[in-house]
Amino acid sequence: MKGIGSAGEGLGNDLEHVVVRDRRVHDVARGETAQPGGPLFEEVRALYRSAGEPSTRAIARGLGTGVLSHTTVHAVLSGNRVPRWDPLKQVVGYLGGDVERFHRLWLEARRAEDPPSTRGVLVAERPAPLVGRAIELDTARRWVTDLNLGRGRVVLIEGEPGIGKSALARAIASEASAVSYAIWATCEELNQAFSLLPLLDALRLQTPRAAAGQPSRAELLRANPTVGGQPDAVSAALNQLLTQVEELCTVAPVTLVVDDLQWADPSTVTAVSLLSRSVPRLPLLLVGIVRPVPLRDDLSALRRMLQTPPLVLRGLGKADVAELVGARAGDVPGEALLRIAAGAGGNPFYITELVEALSRSGALIRDQGRVEVVEERVPASLAAALANRIEYLPQPVLEVLRIAALLGLRISIPELAAVSERQVTDLLPDLEEAIRAGFFLDTGPELTFRHPLLRASLYESRPVPIRAALHRDAARALADSGAAAGRVARQLLPALDLGGWDTPVDSWIVPWLVGVGNQLIANAPDTAVQLLRWALTARSQEPGTRDELTCRLAHALFVVGDSAGAAKVASAGLATATRPDAIVDLQWTLTQSRAAEGNPEETLPVLTRGLTLPGVTQVHRARLLVLIARVHRACGRPEAAEQCANEALATATEVGDRWASGWALFTMAVLCGMRGDSRDALSLIDRALIVVDADSGLAELEMLLHVNRSLALGTLNRYDEAITAAERGRRMADRAGNVLRCGQAQSALAELHFHAGQWDDALAEVDVESIRGADPISVCLRYGIAAVVGLHRGDRTAGERLEDAAPHAERLTGRLVGPLVLARSVEREQAGLPAEALSALVDGPSGWEVDVIEAAELLPDVVRLAVTVGDHGTAQLFVARAEAGASAARPQEGYAAIAPHCRGLLHSDPEPLLEAADQYSLLGRPLPRAQALEAAGIALAERGAIAHARSCFAESILVYRDLRANWDLDRIEATVAIYDRL
Repeated sequence: MKGIGSAGEGLGNDLEHVVVRDRRVHDVARGETAQPGGPLFEEVRALYRSAGEPSTRAIARGLGTGVLSHTTVHAVLSGNRVPRWDPLKQVVGYLGGDVERFHRLWLEARRAEDPPSTRGVLVAERPAPLVGRAIELDTARRWVTDLNLGRGRVVLIEGEPGIGKSALARAIASEASAVSYAIWATCEELNQAFSLLPLLDALRLQTPRAAAGQPSRAELLRANPTVGGQPDAVSAALNQLLTQVEELCTVAPVTLVVDDLQWADPSTVTAVSLLSRSVPRLPLLLVGIVRPVPLRDDLSALRRMLQTPPLVLRGLGKADVAELVGARAGDVPGEALLRIAAGAGGNPFYITELVEALSRSGALIRDQGRVEVVEERVPASLAAALANRIEYLPQPVLEVLRIAALLGLRISIPELAAVSERQVTDLLPDLEEAIRAGFFLDTGPELTFRHPLLRASLYESRPVPIRAALHRDAARALADSGAAAGRVARQLLPALDLGGWDTPVDSWIVPWLVGVGNQLIANAPDTAVQLLRWALTARSQEPGTRDELTCRLAHALFVVGDSAGAAKVASAGLATATRPDAIVDLQWTLTQSRAAEGNPEETLPVLTRGLTLPGVTQVHRARLLVLIARVHRACGRPEAAEQCANEALATATEVGDRWASGWALFTMAVLCGMRGDSRDALSLIDRALIVVDADSGLAELEMLLHVNRSLALGTLNRYDEAITAAERGRRMADRAGNVLRCGQAQSALAELHFHAGQWDDALAEVDVESIRGADPISVCLRYGIAAVVGLHRGDRTAGERLEDAAPHAERLTGRLVGPLVLARSVEREQAGLPAEALSALVDGPSGWEVDVIEAAELLPDVVRLAVTVGDHGTAQLFVARAEAGASAARPQEGYAAIAPHCRGLLHSDPEPLLEAADQYSLLGRPLPRAQALEAAGIALAERGAIAHARSCFAESILVYRDLRANWDLDRIEATVAIYDRL
């Protein structure tokens, strides 16, 4: 027999319990002491004789179906123990006795017995609180209350190993021991050959007397049918066992817990089934504890027979896990410790073992009331502890789990079949059993390990050299099955990490990498860099193969943001490459890398010569022309760029090259955007998106198109659409690991949020700590936005952003980054140097003629500062620019506000300024609206319209407050104070 506190799964394993035998009952059974209910028994027997000694079955039938069984009637009449009042009352009433007199006799006999707490075989100490099981415990307490009222119940507690089934049952038995006999039976895998052994052991501790006709344990084992004995002995033992439970129920309620039912012999399951049918008429709380696997027909039948569904224990929630970890670790757990504990899938046993393993290995540190791990690494000792918990599974299921662990936390069933060298249909039975056991979660097309810790233990249970070899075999199997490049790479990387990067390159790997290189770069560029470097160490390669690998490596380095490394590899490759397609490919990467480094002009002579190389096809020519166009655009030569882009598009369309067509359309769209033709830019981008649709080789271009589409939408003041487009581009880049394009999308989002007045969102996107791999324009844009917002809000550290931007700004060639230029000007203005502030706008940056949209945003500030310092010539020049932009055939929509804003500033005229404020409101541009209102208020006040001026100031203040623009608030409040004194 296994006591409540004996070793078992779940929580509460460290509780110590005592087994208390009811000495008085044992002595009475031997006839060694006087029975406390002697007078009651004598009266019952006398009543029975006077009624003619009817058979117990006749009495049971006479009472009616389902009231008492003949076994219970026999127990009442036998006089061995004082029965409960309900069955005694029924029998006395049937026999015609005086119920009230017998009730008085029963009360006297009951008082002579021990209190209920000493009747149970298992009287447990109060268990420790169960973390995360408050609802289940409340339910269990209701069961115990019903039991005390004479209402029985059958309950199955189900769940994976370690989830806390036994701990919950111990708590139930502890609660019930005060009002009932609490009996615990444990089934063991090694004892399945011995029928009824768990129940017999448990009940013999309750009543060691040998019941009439009941075989001894030794006799039963000798007669066990599984070893060639007579089945009659088992049937007799089963009948006596059921009778004994019913006899106990006549004395007091009974709580019977049968642990590990999945290991029970068939006769024990039969006994539980028969007892469950007796529950409606017995005060019996029958609790079965069972795992989901192994799946057995008799247990399935038992589940179907029960009226109430099993109580299935799930993993603990996040808060409960933190509480349990803290209780086991002795302090509030830190974030890293909780991250490791999350891998236990909420399993209390795994969590407990993890914390204890970390403690034993000295991996826990305590500081100021918190406990944290030294490093986020699962202790090696934990793997063995967890592995022991799954040894009960059949060997084929274990093997499937080990192979699945090799594939990672998320497992594709076809890939698992490929690596296992089995058909999916052959694999399904073992997978279904693993799912029933709770090892996998169904997450749609894939399965996911529910317990990352258990997956780690399965994975680490094999030696390192074997793991490395298995990863290589898995990679080959997946490649042969046509799996995605990333899936194959995920097996090759750990094989090389475990086996060493000097491992020889298998013959299949180089042609596989050549074939899937672009796909791998698009989805996992960092991985591609590592594998391509390793593949290039293979010496037995054809020159063409080496050129292909070099092209892919240079491109991968550019995608991950290592522009210098990409340029170095591309330059080295160009020195030896002879095939035109490889030369064009390397030149493409070299050009982009030089542009990202701020040196695009260096590549132009090489690109121009490339057009005349022998063997250059029209496809090569189209691609080279795209590159030349992009260089001209980066160097501030829009006319030359447009001419080359148009020629590239015509050539690419003629030969059907989607790649060159897409990039030519993109370059043309960028040129339209730079000169303010946002609608034309948007149209060209949409055309390019149709060209690149569903072409994995153009995934990087698709990211860029979405980013530039967002900017075009932003200049058209369609901010919601613009932000959606930018977020889509960032998601694509983030999934692909393309650091450069991700940074560009992030910069676009920052700019959109800034112009829309969503400054907190803009600062969140700026994220100046994540600029690795970003191009100079993106970096300067983000630093500029951070500085502008900081300066307006009075942040004293805002100037540091300008210092951070300085080395990146030096790499800009003929480009104007509006927020950075504006931040420099505002810094000078706040320092009381308006002339220098004006110079920072008009003299410092280049690109005024090229980046028309960026320049347009700065025009009101230029005019305002020029008027402030008395430079009316400059003011008039830039007002004329604004007016020209507004009168153009297809003006940028922002000019509808910018032109009257500049005109009103020049002439201190409130009418155009108020017109500008209204237009800015329609465009969703709060900062320039507030500035126009402030200027209108000043103009009105100077004309004596103080009331109207105050209204403008009030509106302006509301906007500044929403933006938390403290510098602007201080300035306008000082202005208002001046006019209030007039």
